[in-house]
Amino acid sequence: MRSLSYLLLCVAGILALPAQAPVHAKNLTVFAAASTVKVLDEIRNTWNAENSPQLRIVYGSSGALARQIENGAPADIYFSANSTWVDYLIKHQFSRHETRQTIFRNRIVLIAPASAQLPTPFNLTTDIGPTLGQNGRIAIGDPQHVPAGIYGSQALSGLGLWSRFAHRTVQTQNVRLALALVQRGEAPLGIVYYTDAIQSGQVRIVATINGSLHAPIEYQVIATRLANTAATAKFLEYLASDASREIYRKFGFLTR
Repeated sequence: MRSLSYLLLCVAGILALPAQAPVHAKNLTVFAAASTVKVLDEIRNTWNAENSPQLRIVYGSSGALARQIENGAPADIYFSANSTWVDYLIKHQFSRHETRQTIFRNRIVLIAPASAQLPTPFNLTTDIGPTLGQNGRIAIGDPQHVPAGIYGSQALSGLGLWSRFAHRTVQTQNVRLALALVQRGEAPLGIVYYTDAIQSGQVRIVATINGSLHAPIEYQVIATRLANTAATAKFLEYLASDASREIYRKFGFLTR
């Protein structure tokens, strides 16, 4: 009986300890747009060198990641290439609207394989058809859920070209896959972000698409409903710092 009483006292003592684990005991998980891979990899490295908890980043299409958060995926922060999906998570109460902020901006460009011989300057209205030829296609993110594809289809619509070339597109699950098709020469043209194109080394920018033809390309970040509050707030502040802005500009993003 004395041993049992002692055991019960020990258990009671353990149960009385604070239930909250130290902040550094859990990784901070970020779900981020595929077009942020290189810039956020560097942000992760600089953060992990000096801060805790350690940062873990899962990359993918903004739309697909938002759906995963909706279905209960354990993300602390959502980093989107399209404000529409942030609106979606707020509307359905899967994120904390007061934490929303725009981190940087981008542009979309028309690209071709680096070795391609194309007219200079390239006229979007008249030169796309001849460049595609009989069987060529434009690589573009799926306009239903991939932000770069949404912006690209908007731009082509604004130019009166979407109805002509929508059936001549190959639509990918994220913008990095569209870039890869052009890099490998499997598509003669593609629409991707400027920041991806300049980092590739295997493609050339044929034309920079006028920003007035599509919605603003704003990368927004927001804390999810399941977020580790204290650690998330610290990281969001870090993303808005001058040191982080220098990293964004290094990779070709536009900052305010």
